[in-house]
Amino acid sequence: MDLKNMTDNELDNKCHEMVDTSIRYHYTKKIVGGLSGLLSLLFLVYFIATGQNFVWETYFSQWSSFSWLVVSVYFVGLFIVLFFVAFPFSYFSGFRHEHRFHLSTQSSKQFINDQLKSCLIGVVLGLVVVNVVYGLL
Repeated sequence: MDLKNMTDNELDNKCHEMVDTSIRYHYTKKIVGGLSGLLSLLFLVYFIATGQNFVWETYFSQWSSFSWLVVSVYFVGLFIVLFFVAFPFSYFSGFRHEHRFHLSTQSSKQFINDQLKSCLIGVVLGLVVVNVVYGLL
């Protein structure tokens, strides 16, 4: 239906419908994002509380005597684990949810490629930051 040919009542109903849809969209995105962050935080708490951080440190220290390399491998390993912990939420929020509201035409293959590129960029930038901070200590 063309907006020019709508009555005031029809136009008002259409506006309310659009606002309701927008609220549902944003509310769901916030909930999923919060759950993803909470699960990642819980994983890190579990990782530290169970002593897995020391297990990883001991394991990676056997590979090299260069502490910066051990820190780098540790970071990459933890980054990849957290990527997979958060991936289901990213998939729902960034792919399924976007398609449900007709906001994306991206294929699942394109989505996964984008996620992998994002992971690679995050690892590279993270390695730079972690090693700069480690170097300053």
